[in-house]
This record gives sequence, C-alpha cells and structure tokens, in this order.
Amino acid sequence: MSSQNDALNLMTQAADEGIATAGTETLAGRRLADMRDFYSYMLGEMPALIERWHATQRPRAGRS
Repeated sequence: MSSQNDALNLMTQAADEGIATAGTETLAGRRLADMRDFYSYMLGEMPALIERWHATQRPRAGRS
C-alpha cells in the first residue's frame, strides 16, 4: 500500500506543479486543482479504506 500512497503523493505534487505553471484561473489549472483535490482526498481516505477491507476478510490459512 505504501507504493500506492507514493503514487498518489506523486500525482498530487505533479498537479501542484501544473497549477503553478498553468495558473489557477485557466481551464487547465482548474482541472489540475480538481485532480489534486481528488488525489489528496484519496490519500486521506486510504487508511480507513484499508481498515474496512481488512475487517471484511476472513482469516485464511498461512495468513497473519
């Protein structure tokens, strides 16, 4: 999961860089802001999502 968090962080940073280049008032800047906000939201939700996933899984042989 940490590699997925790294990817989400990378996408968030890329969006911020794009916003800085395109400007906040351009169509591209607004779309990048939406992208950044989405990935930031995903990062914030990931721990709870993983916790819910684990709660739904039955213990399996050989799995701790």
